[in-house]
Amino acid sequence: MKDIFHLQDSNLCSSTTCQHHFWLSKCARTIPGGVANLNYPSFVVVFDSRTRVRTLTRTVSKVSARPESYNVTVCRIESMDICTFTVAAPDWVKVTVTRTTLDFKRVNEERSYTVQFNSETGAKVRPAGTWDFGHIVWENRKHRVRSPVAFKWDN
Repeated sequence: MKDIFHLQDSNLCSSTTCQHHFWLSKCARTIPGGVANLNYPSFVVVFDSRTRVRTLTRTVSKVSARPESYNVTVCRIESMDICTFTVAAPDWVKVTVTRTTLDFKRVNEERSYTVQFNSETGAKVRPAGTWDFGHIVWENRKHRVRSPVAFKWDN
């Protein structure tokens, strides 16, 4: 399958070789915001007794030559039978994607988007160590780029 987006770990390393994990000794020892801020296509969202909201940013680069736009739509799993959704999350997590369209005109052009995950007040209490799953999909008429999301509750 041909790559549509390319993600880089710019938070970790400054040298190209380090970005490809060859010279880890030259990388930063800590990641601002923790490992959830790694610029990977997947998301891990951990909620605990102190944190009900997690906001994560991803930067993607266009790797194909043709101009394209990608869209994302947020829908709740509970209403998935009446919604063509590209974001799926447990009913007790509200997901907000800021920048719902990514427009690319040329190769290597970068776009960033932010996703806010909110464990809603009054939602059923999840036992500590519980995992739930969802996804975010960026799509157009020709391509679908899917990012899995893992949610963990550490109450």
